[in-house]
Amino acid sequence: MALAIVVGAAWLLTAGVPGIVVATYAAAPKAAAILESVTSEYSGGPVGASPVPLGAAAQAAEELAARGAPSGSRVFERVVSRAELEATQSSGVLRGGRSGRNFFTNNASLDAKWAQQRLGLDGPLRDFRIRFSVADDIKVSGPGRVPGGQSGTPGGGREFFTDDLTPIDILRVDPLRR
Repeated sequence: MALAIVVGAAWLLTAGVPGIVVATYAAAPKAAAILESVTSEYSGGPVGASPVPLGAAAQAAEELAARGAPSGSRVFERVVSRAELEATQSSGVLRGGRSGRNFFTNNASLDAKWAQQRLGLDGPLRDFRIRFSVADDIKVSGPGRVPGGQSGTPGGGREFFTDDLTPIDILRVDPLRR
């Protein structure tokens, strides 16, 4: 079964509001039905009937990502260094199993500098964004607003955290733009 989602930026001429247009090409009717239900819920009509506002599009994307995750799990993102990515991939545990509080978000930028600013990160720019699923039985706190970093990064993004050792399934790895 294959599902391709094409998302393009659009400017709604009548309202002057930025939005996105979502089109689907599905080899599987079930996949098309999932996307249809999500986009209908957020756009007020069937796929292609009207552009989806940006905020609603983010919600629809999160819901689609969650539906693609293993049953009984939630989807989050984290920006990481190459070393942390390798440790996480080899251990199957968030942050490579390091002890302490694990912070993550549900909306990390693909721009390394912007991610560092919004997530209040100190130190060097990170290299990758990972999207991962966490089992429902892991206690996750949040969302909350990210405080500024010690080096003056402003923060302000959305964060979640857990104090548990957190086994994860990595769903996607994206390199960050510099």
